[in-house]
Amino acid sequence: MPLSISCKEIGMDCDFVTDGETGEIVIDSLMRHVHTEHSEDWFEIEEYYQAACAIIQMKAA
Repeated sequence: MPLSISCKEIGMDCDFVTDGETGEIVIDSLMRHVHTEHSEDWFEIEEYYQAACAIIQMKAA
């Protein structure tokens, strides 16, 4: 089952949406986008990563 996640779901004002076959693929794509477009701060990136993981876990359940 394909999964998707958007920047808006993790609290950003951005229309980026990514999808994929696994949570790992989706989170990897989202985090590459976050790192290049939104933040250079490691602490913020870690918070976004944790939020994305929680959302994907809920969607996969």
